Amino acid sequence: MAHCRASSDFVVVGARSKLYVFNSSQEVAHVLDLEELVNQVSPQAKGSCPSSADKQVLGCAFSPSGSLCCVLTWAKLAFVFECRNGWIQHGASPIRLPKAPTAVTFDNDEKHVIVSDRAGNVNRFELEKKEYAEGTKWQDINGEEQDMPLDPLLGHISIILDMCLSPDGKFLLTGDRDEKLRIARYPQSYSISHFCLGHSSYVKSIQVLDNLVFTSGGDSTIRVWDLLSGETVAVSDRLDELAVRFIRAFRAPQENTITISVAFEKCGTIKSLKYDVESKTFGDITSKKIQEDSIFDLAYAPDGTLFVLTTSTFGLVSDSGEFSPIAAPDDFAESLKESADPLGKLEKVVAFNNMDEYLERKEQRIRKRKHAGDEAAEVASECPDLL
Repeated sequence: MAHCRASSDFVVVGARSKLYVFNSSQEVAHVLDLEELVNQVSPQAKGSCPSSADKQVLGCAFSPSGSLCCVLTWAKLAFVFECRNGWIQHGASPIRLPKAPTAVTFDNDEKHVIVSDRAGNVNRFELEKKEYAEGTKWQDINGEEQDMPLDPLLGHISIILDMCLSPDGKFLLTGDRDEKLRIARYPQSYSISHFCLGHSSYVKSIQVLDNLVFTSGGDSTIRVWDLLSGETVAVSDRLDELAVRFIRAFRAPQENTITISVAFEKCGTIKSLKYDVESKTFGDITSKKIQEDSIFDLAYAPDGTLFVLTTSTFGLVSDSGEFSPIAAPDDFAESLKESADPLGKLEKVVAFNNMDEYLERKEQRIRKRKHAGDEAAEVASECPDLL
């Protein structure tokens, strides 16, 4: 699936096997061919891709200062680029990952990249490469040996769909397919602060502003949590019949309201609503249809500009709410067209619902025991000498 992220200097779009870099004037600054970079790595690290359709950017993130950008690829390789140095690759080689990744972030000192994966694990990787003795092995969260340097942080029993750090860098937040938001301390992530339960379906998207956590996903509601207590602060009405793909939140300086923009699965409409921090309430929902295409991703720049990436175009939403496309390279639309969601259907399907059958069998057992008890009582009354 295609992704977009924004910093104060650049906006990046990862589509199929390319990374398109736009500068602050919304002009194309670089186009990085990730497939070419992957092919430069040894065959053992490439991964297996039977077709070009499987070669997808799986995630990207800017570092807090905006000086670095990490891109997750289909080949279980994470490339880190120096944004203010011509977008050259940081380090001599990419970061090798043990499993297919789902989300990435940097820690606040920008010394580590943190990556979640489909196995339900979160690992940390040092950006400054070190020399290790030949044959050195590392253990993952399950105690299994890996041949890449990693620092296991935590593990879920189901796929992690989103992951981020709190703004102060003290908490690691993860959302999974089992309706949970987990808040753990960072980097001592074995210390779980809170399991936040309340969603009735998978948690696909997490946003953290100050000490407020916003989550959404399969149940199409937005829940607000207190980062420190783990308690629910507010819950929105259901936003749509469709599942939420992503939420993006922005708070202007000195403002008491937070703007939340929402993209849905297989839908070309953005819905926005305000959250009042003081009253802990949501405002009215407004809708803006971008086009007939589905929306891949949304990204707020630090100044509040909202960028929108659809299955056929890329642009920004003006203050008046109008969508303005941004000029892109000739192959950009084709890259978007060939981008696909690698995770597929996330809603759990119950293959066999035997609850009615169970209740019927239970009722039969109760009736049978009652009938046996009645018969025993009748025999006892008629033949007391048998007792």
